[in-house]
Formats: sequence, C-alpha cells, structure tokens
Amino acid sequence: MDIVARDGDTIVFIEVKTRTGQTTGHPLDAVTPRKLARIRQLVPAWFHAHREQTARAIRIDCIAVTMIADHVAIEHVEALG
Repeated sequence: MDIVARDGDTIVFIEVKTRTGQTTGHPLDAVTPRKLARIRQLVPAWFHAHREQTARAIRIDCIAVTMIADHVAIEHVEALG
C-alpha cells in the first residue's frame, strides 16, 4: 500500500505499480490476488494506527505507471477486487 487518501467519506488505499518498458507486462499484472489479500490485511492495522480517522467506506485502487522512452502513461483503476 503506497498511498492512503480520502475521497469524500471514503478512505482509499492505493497501490502504485510502475513499469519501464513492455517486457515485464502491464503494471496491473503485478497486483495479484495475493497482493490484494495483503492490502486487505493491512487496512485494519492502518485504522488501528490512525484511530482518529473514520470512514463510511473503504476502497482499494491502483495507479499504473508505464514509462517507455519519453512517454509516460498513467492509469487510475478504482475499486480493485
């Protein structure tokens, strides 16, 4: 989990994946079911450490960054898994 943000009443846990080139696949390919499960396990620990934070909902997003030469593509995918 790289970023924790607020979107209205929702706390958003964001994983950022970056790839330089195309040989290793799309950045979202790295967000496996195992990785999502790990993020889900971290959410209660984050709230425990930040007791002052409240939310009506939580969401897990991913930001995929692909850099090829001088071109950078950024995708924001909401509500993974």
